Amino acid sequence: GPAGARTRGLQEHGPGACGSTDQGPAGARTRGLREHGPGACWSSDQGPAGARTRGLRELGPGACGSSDQGPAGTRTRGLRELGPWACGSTDQGPAGARTRGLRELGPGACGNSDQGPAGTQTRGLRELGPLGPGACGNSDQGPAGTRTTRTRGLRER
Repeated sequence: GPAGARTRGLQEHGPGACGSTDQGPAGARTRGLREHGPGACWSSDQGPAGARTRGLRELGPGACGSSDQGPAGTRTRGLRELGPWACGSTDQGPAGARTRGLRELGPGACGNSDQGPAGTQTRGLRELGPLGPGACGNSDQGPAGTRTTRTRGLRER
C-alpha cells in the first residue's frame, strides 16, 4: 500500500508491519476481525489497545501465561478469577489471594503447602500461625510467629 505500509490481501498494514497476523490501522495488529493495540504480539487474540484475549475473554494489558484472564490485569483458571499478576499453578480467589482447591490463601501465598486465613499456612487440616518475614521451606508452623522444624507424631518442635 502507501509508502512503508504492508498489506496481506486487501488489508492494509501500518509501517513496519510484520509477522503472520493481519494488521489494521497504522501500528495496530489484528487476528481475523479483531484489532490489536500497537506492538501487539503472542499467539492469542487481542482486544482494545494493549489488552489480550483468549477466545471471547479480554485480558488486561501485559497479560501473559497460558491461563485465561478476566478484567484488566487479573487472571483466571477456568471460571475462577485471579488477582492481579496471579502466577503459578494454583487457583486464586479474590485479588492477591491464592487457593488450593476450595481453600483460600492469603496475599502472596507461596510454596506448596496449603494456607488458611490471610497470611497463615496449613498442612492438611492443620492451621499454622502467621508466617514471619521470609518464612519458607517444608516445615510445619505452630502458634503465631513461631516455626517448627519438624514434628514427630503429635510432638511439636
